[in-house]
Amino acid sequence: MRLLVAAFAEIPSLSFESEAVTEIAKAFEGWFEVEIFTPMVEAGAHLEAFHGGRLHRVPLPPQADAEAATAAFRRGLERQVDSAGWDAVHVFSAIEGRPIADRLPPGVPLIFQPQPVPSLLLRIGLPGRGWAARLAADETAVLERTQALVLHEATDAGALRYRRRLTPHAVLPEPVDLDDYHWEQLVPGAAPVVLVLDAGLDDPARQAIDQALAALPGPVVRWLDLRRAQLRVEGRQEPTALSAWFAGVADRPVPLRLAARAALNASDVVVIPHAAVLDTAGGTTSCRRWGVLQAAACRRPVVLSEGPGAPAPSRLGEHLFRFPAGDWGAMADLVRSLLFHPTKAIQVADRARQRVEAEFSAAEFRRRLRAIYAGLVEPEPGVPRAAPVRLERPA
Repeated sequence: MRLLVAAFAEIPSLSFESEAVTEIAKAFEGWFEVEIFTPMVEAGAHLEAFHGGRLHRVPLPPQADAEAATAAFRRGLERQVDSAGWDAVHVFSAIEGRPIADRLPPGVPLIFQPQPVPSLLLRIGLPGRGWAARLAADETAVLERTQALVLHEATDAGALRYRRRLTPHAVLPEPVDLDDYHWEQLVPGAAPVVLVLDAGLDDPARQAIDQALAALPGPVVRWLDLRRAQLRVEGRQEPTALSAWFAGVADRPVPLRLAARAALNASDVVVIPHAAVLDTAGGTTSCRRWGVLQAAACRRPVVLSEGPGAPAPSRLGEHLFRFPAGDWGAMADLVRSLLFHPTKAIQVADRARQRVEAEFSAAEFRRRLRAIYAGLVEPEPGVPRAAPVRLERPA
């Protein structure tokens, strides 16, 4: 059986599609022959993790704007799929979904997994209104042809928008939140790192926190400005745009939520110096509550100020350490105990890891994917499976 996975992105290997495509290829090892069509520049590295997958690189013209890049990718995708037969098709946006939906016979299920952040727009900037309107119309056509919609946040406003537009025959499985997975460290370092989340501290408070943390031996302190999406790194005079910093090259910024996850992954302790951060953590990104949830998913202890603000998610449990509001000495003592008392930190991290990974694991994501596909493509007992059908050009 053959599965076509089409992912349009031009972000390096931190992109959402790379992660999801990798898990799809692993999920269907021994069941589907997975073929991936993508222009991703570093997709070759991810192919090493694929189990039985084949990669087809679809190049984009250099310096292309939104319309030119979309048209080039669609032409390449059409050439690749017109002569092939498929048992199922998996897409992430209307950019790749529309040309496939136009060609897809009724016997082949289309699985639509909308990406939380349109990585194309983050790379090339916002397109014109006409292009955006045409893309919205294309998305409607894809939804009309969708057999299963894989969502990521049950409470996301975008999820509600998709639900209203689904046809009655579509399958809407339980949402899968990719952002709660435990991911490997993306920016490892030799020295321990303390990450301070700042949603509007005044200068005296920043200076006091800097002084308290500077008294600790060894750790590197980074400040993440949630309002401006900037990262201030020790030893650098000026803050750097978060996405550009973690991309490594300024002309290829990674999506903000992925850069934020990278910042948290690269930290040993996360400090939230005022509880108001919990109210505003989602102000700069489409993934709400990312500051605390990502820290929990990445098994990083969170040192949180007491005081008014949104309640901390119960999922943090023993992962959360509170200090009196404004007592920066107590905050530094907590950070020191977590950094330099390994037994305590390891115990906390291990309990958090077990709880988080039991609830949100890559294995669980793969299991859900297989269950979705089984309901769409597996034959009934004793009924032979029909041969794959070809994608035909529209009349």
